[in-house]
Amino acid sequence: MSPRRIAPLAALCLFAVSLAVAAAGRPPTPVQVAEVARVNLAPQQWVPATVVARREARLAAETAARLRHVAEVGERLAKGAVAARLDDTYLRLRVEELSASETSDQARLTYLSKEQVRLRRLAKQNNAAQTRLDEVQADRVAAEQALAVTRARLRQAAEELLRSTLRAPFAGVVAERLRQPGEWAGSGDPVLRLVDTTALEVRASVPLSVRGLVRPGGQLPLRDAEGGERPARVRALVAVGDGPSHRLDLRLIPAGEGWTIGQPLQVAVPTAAPREVLAVPRDALVLRSA
Repeated sequence: MSPRRIAPLAALCLFAVSLAVAAAGRPPTPVQVAEVARVNLAPQQWVPATVVARREARLAAETAARLRHVAEVGERLAKGAVAARLDDTYLRLRVEELSASETSDQARLTYLSKEQVRLRRLAKQNNAAQTRLDEVQADRVAAEQALAVTRARLRQAAEELLRSTLRAPFAGVVAERLRQPGEWAGSGDPVLRLVDTTALEVRASVPLSVRGLVRPGGQLPLRDAEGGERPARVRALVAVGDGPSHRLDLRLIPAGEGWTIGQPLQVAVPTAAPREVLAVPRDALVLRSA
């Protein structure tokens, strides 16, 4: 039956009910008429979801030293800002030592280069032995290699000195201190946890049956604890449903603002393909027990 035929029938039934109520001596109840339409609907299931941060990192020490400074919990850091500092005394001394070695190696190389030029000039006049010239040339090559090694070590020490300062890889808030100032931190030991509270997403574990029904770029409704609903865009559906759980990892980008990391939500996921059904407004239904 088409929606055009269903609507007059509904109106006629409501008119008959109004006449019956009027005949019983009661005033008629005001009603509204709405059309019954054929629409494509899919059955859905509400599953638990949680707001999480898209970017979160545990910043670790890259050299072994004692911590001099660690950012406070709750402190907001800009990208590139200092998150923690390690004691760099020995690293600075190492850089100074290698800088002095570089100067010494450079001076020796300069001397040997000049000596080589002088001996070549004397050799043309038959005033110098060829063996002495060969020795100087060999010493000059060795001096060049020694200078290259010293400069490589100097760059390595300078890099270690630079990495003694931990900087934020992205803008975020310090969520946890894993080491305190004064403690010893070995290479690779985590120092603090940084969380980006501006880039958020919703994460939910959904059954394997939704694969093929949910696609990236689509929209699904979110419902908060107060019952309010807002749309969310599907960012990814990670097919990692191996193991006994047989679940998929659903990631969504929520619309609007006001979301908090750890906030519990519910997301409606389809459980079957959409099909054509007769739909009426929700207010037209009266639900009560028999």
